[in-house]
Amino acid sequence: MTCIVGIATKHGTLIAADSLASNWYTQTRRTDKKVFNLSDHVAVGFTSSYRMGQILRFHVSTPSLKDSDGAWIDPYEWAVKWFIPVARQQLKDHGFSTVKDGAEVGGKFVLGVRDRLFLVESDFQVGESTDGYIAAGSGEECALGVLFHTKDLPDARSRAEAAIKAAEYHSRGIGGPIETVETT
Repeated sequence: MTCIVGIATKHGTLIAADSLASNWYTQTRRTDKKVFNLSDHVAVGFTSSYRMGQILRFHVSTPSLKDSDGAWIDPYEWAVKWFIPVARQQLKDHGFSTVKDGAEVGGKFVLGVRDRLFLVESDFQVGESTDGYIAAGSGEECALGVLFHTKDLPDARSRAEAAIKAAEYHSRGIGGPIETVETT
């Protein structure tokens, strides 16, 4: 159980997460973080499984964000055409993804690419909200309420921390410290 929050800004993205690993009976504050950078321009915040996060962090090589002429590739196109195929293969190679009812199933994570923010669902679809913010995990609903309420405030870090603190207060299995990463 967890809370991941992502906020897109004109300068990049910020992704924040709590630090608690839990089930309905026990909880552990872990040193391995639920958010990390894959490069200066790519960040991930995961829910679902620490194993999935470990595979994404240590086994996925980030494909180039520029084309052969050196121009930036659209972040959405890059995520769908280049990043997801690499991530899917690594999740499969390292025994995480499964096949259920004939469909490949992975986990859920937030992906920040430059100044764009995406939610990758367990079927590997890449979604982008028009709101400029995303939340995932068991604290998602609480966090989305705070992000909506603070949408006109300029400080992304304060908004993300407030969203996770609200989720921690109202949801079981979410706890600090809050960790953040950013993209440029």
